[in-house]
Amino acid sequence: MLQGKDIFWAKLKAARYSFLLWLVFALGTGVLSYVLFPSFHFMADGGWQGWRIVAAVDFVMGPLLFVVVYAPNKARRLLVMDMTILISIQFTVMGWGLYKVFQQHPVADNYGYGFFQSATASSYRAAGWDVRRLSTLSPEHPPIIYVRVPKPQEIKHTLALILQQGIPASAQWNLLESIQAQDSPLQNIKNQMSLRHWLGSSGNMVWLDWLKQHPEDRPENHKYAFFMGRYHRALLIFSLTDKFQGYELIRRDVYSGYEGIKK
Repeated sequence: MLQGKDIFWAKLKAARYSFLLWLVFALGTGVLSYVLFPSFHFMADGGWQGWRIVAAVDFVMGPLLFVVVYAPNKARRLLVMDMTILISIQFTVMGWGLYKVFQQHPVADNYGYGFFQSATASSYRAAGWDVRRLSTLSPEHPPIIYVRVPKPQEIKHTLALILQQGIPASAQWNLLESIQAQDSPLQNIKNQMSLRHWLGSSGNMVWLDWLKQHPEDRPENHKYAFFMGRYHRALLIFSLTDKFQGYELIRRDVYSGYEGIKK
């Protein structure tokens, strides 16, 4: 019968298989999170944060649970039963984690109320149309969409869909347009001039971060829009022909530097 340190090392030996399983899962989920939360979404909108939570929970319910529960002095039949239960718990947690990551991944970025926000598939479920239609409005992944303000004659119908059927304005197809639409934020000259002036101001940290990778660039070479993520804000940077070119996360200490990024 094992005693003292021998029991501890036996627990660690048994837990190593669970740890290897967790390691493979954590790496796989990390890659999947980056695919499902591409570009600025990974840091700003939950990809990185969701992966950390899922990996941490699975570590607790996997390797750590093995070390705590596994009792090497039990009969072989009982040990096999314990390991089967523990591995089943770990796989269940893995499945839950993958489901949550997939459920929260963005399928579109919608512009409204002065900034872009991501939308999940559930946002469009009540509307009853295939989210793949969004790709007809934008070549980006996920699509970058402009949600226009309803015209006076459309307001009653828009409100009825919101209140009676739970379909938000961002999921009402007649309100969705390309960011090249005439009244979209990228085409608003006053808005773009204001952003360029802000970026060109002395010591602007957002633009200085961009210059680290694009040293010869100038604010007037691009168009801009803000993204409000679930965890961070970002400045989306487009070409003058409305092609998405990159982004810069906006640090909390510069949130107050521009009125347009305040909530």
